[in-house]
Amino acid sequence: MPSTLVEILQFAGLILWNLFKATWWVIVPFYLFSKVHPLYLRNKRSQYSKKLDWIVLEVSLPPDVLKTPKAMENVLEGLHGVWSPLTSREKWTEGVVIDRFSLEMVGTAGRLHFYIRCKRSQRNFVESKVYSQYSDAAIEEVPDYTADLPADVPGESYEVWGAEYTLNRSWVYPIRTYIEFEDLDEDRRMDPISQYAELVSKMEEGEHMWMQVVISPVLSEVEGKAKSEIDKLVGRDSGTKYVDPLTSIFNAFGGGGQKKKPEKTQSDMTRMTPGERMNIEKIEIKDSKIKFNTMLRAVYVARKDVWHGEHLAGLHGYLRQFSGLNSFRPHSGSFPKGSLILFKKFRNYIRKRNILAAYKGRYLDFATSPYVLSTEEIATMYHFPGRVVRAPLMPRVPSRTSEPPSGLPT
Repeated sequence: MPSTLVEILQFAGLILWNLFKATWWVIVPFYLFSKVHPLYLRNKRSQYSKKLDWIVLEVSLPPDVLKTPKAMENVLEGLHGVWSPLTSREKWTEGVVIDRFSLEMVGTAGRLHFYIRCKRSQRNFVESKVYSQYSDAAIEEVPDYTADLPADVPGESYEVWGAEYTLNRSWVYPIRTYIEFEDLDEDRRMDPISQYAELVSKMEEGEHMWMQVVISPVLSEVEGKAKSEIDKLVGRDSGTKYVDPLTSIFNAFGGGGQKKKPEKTQSDMTRMTPGERMNIEKIEIKDSKIKFNTMLRAVYVARKDVWHGEHLAGLHGYLRQFSGLNSFRPHSGSFPKGSLILFKKFRNYIRKRNILAAYKGRYLDFATSPYVLSTEEIATMYHFPGRVVRAPLMPRVPSRTSEPPSGLPT
């Protein structure tokens, strides 16, 4: 290597070292803050959550209910009313978070149950929203079913598989929703819950399939995201362009001459196919809906003598039916893998314990960050099925066993 090049590199390294010595007291604290503050916030939020009085409500319906997932969408729109802005002090010193709910479909020994987990102080609020759409529902407080498992799971008797699910694309792209499953002819109408109910109906005593959708309202923080994506798709100017610094300097000294204004061209929207225009319309529809920060988790727990690995394929198939412009995939760091090399058994054991802890804690963020889903998307994955779903052993009530709160809309 030529000595001149060595001298140049040494000189550059000296400059960088002097620059670091002069600014380390600014750079290092910012770097450490970026690494520590998520852990700090998670710890404060966990402490705050443990102080709250949580309850689990089970919802049962008569067998002849004709409601579509649209009814659950209306329930979710009502639950969004708990949103309220947080102050910096509440967020950083007390760990306060916007209220959240956990919508859970639980299969145990062939029986499918529907639960809503909320704060005890919100019980009347939640019940009023459910009764307003499902007037024949029976709602009762039940013990937390996650406490029924032995403390040493996974262990000698039980095996576990679980995962947090994330989206394959930006959240502005919607998954397939119940609108695309519906048919005017009731005999041909499909309910996306049917696959899950059928999977659960085949389970034996000692098998458990748990699925939860943890939701927390969002509002202003998501505004404009969908519009920016649509602008990119149709070739519309978003208003901000990158300008190369060297080009700017060259033009400033007159080297660029008279800058030619770009000709206005027709939007690419006119050259799009009908399918592409329909996709943009779906993005706009999602953007018009009420939205929640969301986390989807699934856990399969079973005694080793009744463990059926093929049920995992059924679970994945159930989730794949929602594939549209977007789709779900298990987050790579959240589930046990056979492809791990170093300390495989120990690392998979830790992952199993972690996903169980995340499920029991109903955390909104654990292995990965939450994403935004609309009420239409959430209602597609979680709603109370009517007579379209005919899987056996689904708890039903012959009629309403408790009166809804007075003053509800008809």
